Amino acid sequence: NLLWLAEPGGLHPLDPLAAQLGLTFYPGTVVDPTTQLLGISNPAFAIVAQYPQHTVTQGLRSVTLFPFAAALDTEGVKAPWQATPLLQTMARSWAETGPLQGEVRYDKGKDVAGPLTIGVALQRPRPGDAKAKSGADQKTQPPAPQQRVIVVGDGDFLSNTYLGNGANLELGERMINWLANDDTLIRIPPKVAVDTKLSLSPAAGYLIGFGFLFVLPGALVGAGIVIWLKRRKR
Repeated sequence: NLLWLAEPGGLHPLDPLAAQLGLTFYPGTVVDPTTQLLGISNPAFAIVAQYPQHTVTQGLRSVTLFPFAAALDTEGVKAPWQATPLLQTMARSWAETGPLQGEVRYDKGKDVAGPLTIGVALQRPRPGDAKAKSGADQKTQPPAPQQRVIVVGDGDFLSNTYLGNGANLELGERMINWLANDDTLIRIPPKVAVDTKLSLSPAAGYLIGFGFLFVLPGALVGAGIVIWLKRRKR
């Protein structure tokens, strides 16, 4: 099984793998003006708010954020592979082939219009494990193991910088569980700390710093002197 996190700008040594899977990466970087509603000024960010029907995304309701993503084309996927889109951008998005500087606009005939697929799940009977079965065998034996592959046109959404945005963390864990054939664990949300940030006023910060730098060491020195004096009197 394979989790492939790609990036815009060409595949280079991985071109044969994309050809074997029947996938094509569109040139350019996905641009989504919808992200401006979330206060994101960088045009090279895309959000996914609605998810196609798949085990990985079943019950996933929060949006996910993908910076600097590449779009995928699954038209070349052939049997025995079965391809299911996992992540699709909004209709207003497009794959920008020009520089992401200044005012970025959609150029008809040059850029690829959305909605765009930026994540796809593929599966097929695992090579060497799939065996032809008679009618009786098909009822008594479990189904043949599946080889599973997930390809996403972005790897930054699972980095430390963006992992806490939306449902990025939950989506990443769902992908790993599906690739590990732990389908029963997919809908169990990840546990996160309730409070991850402590805010202190400047006065409280100075007080804590003064206590650790002077009060606590002074108390330890004073206790040592008292113990030394008591032992000296014996």
